[in-house]
Parts: sequence; structure tokens; C-alpha cells
Amino acid sequence: MRFIAASLAAFALMLTTRFCVADPVEVLTNAIANVANKLPGPYYVKEKNPETLEERALRMKMISSILAEESFTHPGWQWDATDLGWAAFVKTWNESARFKIEVHNGKMRGDHGKSVCLGQIMNGGEELVGVDEASTRRCISRVMDILIQHQIRCVDGYAPGFIAMADIFSGYGTGRSCKSSVFFYRKDSKGNIVLDKHGQPTKIFWAKDRARMWLLLRRGEHPMQLGENNAMY
Repeated sequence: MRFIAASLAAFALMLTTRFCVADPVEVLTNAIANVANKLPGPYYVKEKNPETLEERALRMKMISSILAEESFTHPGWQWDATDLGWAAFVKTWNESARFKIEVHNGKMRGDHGKSVCLGQIMNGGEELVGVDEASTRRCISRVMDILIQHQIRCVDGYAPGFIAMADIFSGYGTGRSCKSSVFFYRKDSKGNIVLDKHGQPTKIFWAKDRARMWLLLRRGEHPMQLGENNAMY
């Protein structure tokens, strides 16, 4: 009897292990954290980095966890939850200058001090500012609200894809246009427009660049495959 009971217990354990379904939030958390830690971080003059590698890794883990959790619980998104998670990751990583801690903690703010937190949300309020979990969650939640707002406004009912996502990023970035063809001119450190090899102004199609990054991430590919000429790097 003991042998039979032990055999049944072993069989039950095998079934549990074999058919155990991975937690999708945990899977997305790990995927985002892996990418966040492999992408290039903010540039600092030697020995001026305010974070150690260990401190940044812990902050990336927190951000990744919140992005994943919020993407699976946020209402209104029309595509897969992981698509929202990666869209919010792309948006915050770019807006915060690669998750720069000075943007995260509010010391650096865009639009003459009006735009705050990882999403650089204009007039977002001080409740979004801070590297603590609660403030970061409020910021990311607001980012997702805005992404959903522009998904409905720009591509309501569309299937997920490169152009549709670029239109959403364009709507978010401009507050108006849903056209993925929006661009700005690349400039040097002195503010002069950089010319290409043909002597023409270099255009950066930033909405498409971000959509391309999103597309690679949702496929499980590394965004560094975008190449050295991509505006994000």
C-alpha cells in the first residue's frame, strides 16, 4: 500500500510539473527586465553615474514588474496584454532617456519643467514623480491610459501591426496627428541640422522607429537589431 501511495504521489507530482502553466505576468516581467538590462543605458561622464550597476538592475526589475502587472490589468486595450506592456516599455524607455534616474526621480523634466516621470507626461502632477513603487506605478498607469486613448482615437478596430502602432505613438507624441510619417530633423550638439551623404537634411521618423522597436520586442527579438543609424541609439 505504501508503494502504491508513493507511486500515486509521484505520478501526481509529474502531472503537476508537466502541465504547469507559466504565469504570463512573470514571463513578461522577466522578458522586459532582460531587455532593459541589455539595452544601452544613459551616457554619463566617467565616474559621474549616480547609480551603481546593482542599483540600476534593481530599479529595472521594479519598472519591469510594474509594466507587466499593469498591462494585464489595465482596461480598454484592444490587443494582447503583452503588446501594451511592450508599447509602454518602448514609450517610457525613450521618453526617459533610457530610464535615466534623474528623469525618474524628477530632477530632469521636459517641456520647460512641465513634463514628468518616465513617460514625460505634460502637467502630469507631482504624484507621478519618484523612484518609489507607488509613484512609478501611477506614472506607468497614466502612460497606458494615454496609449489606450490614442489607440481608440487613431486605430480603433485595427489589428496589431507596425503602422497601427506607429500611428498610436504619433498620437501620443504630438497629441494631435495620427500619421506615422511625422518626423524631426537630426541636429548636432550645436543645434545645426545634420545633412546626409546627399546633402539633404536627415529626417528622423521617430514614431516609426519606436513602432519598429515595439515590433521586434513583441517577436522576441532584440531591438539593437535596428542598427546604429536608428534615432533611439
